[in-house]
This record gives sequence, C-alpha cells and structure tokens, in this order.
Amino acid sequence: MRRRLVSSHCRRLASTTSNPHITLRFGSRLFWFGRNKFVESLDQIKTRIEAAVPGAQLQIIPNDSPANQPSLLVDAAHALAAARFLRDDPQLRFDYASNVTGVDWLDKVTKEKVKVKKLVDGVETEVEETVETKTTGYLEAVYHLYSMALKQGPIILRQRTANRTDPVHVASLTPIYRGAEFQEREIYDLYGIIFDGHLDLGGGAGQHRQ
Repeated sequence: MRRRLVSSHCRRLASTTSNPHITLRFGSRLFWFGRNKFVESLDQIKTRIEAAVPGAQLQIIPNDSPANQPSLLVDAAHALAAARFLRDDPQLRFDYASNVTGVDWLDKVTKEKVKVKKLVDGVETEVEETVETKTTGYLEAVYHLYSMALKQGPIILRQRTANRTDPVHVASLTPIYRGAEFQEREIYDLYGIIFDGHLDLGGGAGQHRQ
C-alpha cells in the first residue's frame, strides 16, 4: 500500500505533549491541527451531509487503533457532492486533501465453532462443528482532508467498491481537490480502481494488483 502522509511542501512537526498535533509549515506560515478537533462531532457532520445531499449513503467506520480516528464512508454516487459540502460549508471548510490512499482488502474466511444437534446411532446428540464464513474483499480510496482556513482536521473520507474485481469504480474528487489528481492516478495503476471523472488516469490499470 502506497501512502502519502503530507505533501512534499509541508513539514510535520511531532509533539511531545499529551495532546498530539500536527503542524504544517507553508513558507513562514504555520497551521496547527488537533486530532479530530472539530466544532462538530463526526455524527453531526454526517447528519448535515445527509440533509444537504439527498440520497447520500454515509456510515461512520470506527478505528480501534491507537490513532482512534474514525472515518466517514460515502457511496460513490454521492461522494463528489459530499466532498463539495465538506469544502464549502462555512463551519467546516475542508479545503485541502493532504493524501489519498488505496487499500486492497482481501477476501476473508472466518471459522467459528458451533454446537448443533444431530442423530448419532438413533440418539439425538449435541456435537461441535466448525462453520466457515466467507467475506468478500473490496477496494477503498481513502482521503485525509484538512481545513487550512479554520485550522482543523483531519476528517477521513472513504469510498469503497463492491468487491475486488467488478465493479471497481469510484468517483474522482479532483474537481474538488485538484491535488488528488496524481495520487488517484497512482491508485488506479496499483489497484485498478477507476476514478470516474478523472481527466487523465493513463494506462496500465491494475497490472500490479494480485
């Protein structure tokens, strides 16, 4: 998985305090970002997007890692409108996509032992069996968005395909975040995700994806 954490013209300064943060330096200007420090909660942002973008299907994806940064999954059909809302809403103004990441989630088989009743030599007996459940894998495009205007973020926006083969289309967010152009093209080349609306994805889609 290839990830661009911060654009090359930014510098990340680590904090040694109990309240970790990221400071981005643009020339002589410094911007401070707390860890998901927003005026509104992610639940409130989700509710407002749903009200502003009719038909949008949004889901909060929890994160149990030490980062503890939940993300917002949006359906591809409404991703562009949701991103436009995040950028243009005066209370949010997420105007900068710091990085775009492609993720390939493989098919997964989980095994669970269950107790069932069966007839054994004519006698009903409780026996233990192993049941396998297959979960179909999928691909994701993950965007980390910040507000330069309000110095807040990140909010993490996800798009997800139905599976790892077809269809593997999501919406390009380059009409909103021009800086995502090259990174979406990289994801297309590495994972085969087709970004509908991207002006120049190039060739060789998915050649390196297993």
